[in-house]
Amino acid sequence: IAPDLAVYGKAVAGGWPVSAVAGSAELMDLFGTGLVNHSGTFNASVMASAAVSATLSVLRADPPYERVHHHGTALMEGIRSLAAARDLPMSVQGHPAAFSVSFGPDIPFRNLTDLGRRDMETYARFANALAEEGVWVAPRGIWYVSAVHDDELLRTTLDRVATTMDRFRV
Repeated sequence: IAPDLAVYGKAVAGGWPVSAVAGSAELMDLFGTGLVNHSGTFNASVMASAAVSATLSVLRADPPYERVHHHGTALMEGIRSLAAARDLPMSVQGHPAAFSVSFGPDIPFRNLTDLGRRDMETYARFANALAEEGVWVAPRGIWYVSAVHDDELLRTTLDRVATTMDRFRV
């Protein structure tokens, strides 16, 4: 999909509260010429601009995408394998940087009805049990992967997930 205009959130500034609007020169010129007003309290903030510049410099110097993809893929596969070995009715799906873990049918989630078939009560108990083992995950079932996650952390996480699964009852 190629949007006419796109808005990017805080990731463009490494977590600093910034958004960026991008589009064709034809559309962006409407802002630049003043034909379309785009005013705001923090527009052109020096600190925000510095955060964007620093973030883009880091991303260019050491692109994290391959590491995130590797770690997330291995984590997803590890969770699936651990669940299957224990006959846990768990679904793991999504993209390596942010994926969903849930209990219930292992079906592709394509709409709200599919999402409603997840057993979030059981997942909440599982997330709490993981926290007791030192693995914090978002209570809504999304697991996030960072470029600082390495192979040692992957092994530690999967060991703790396995320990949690061994003690967990659906």
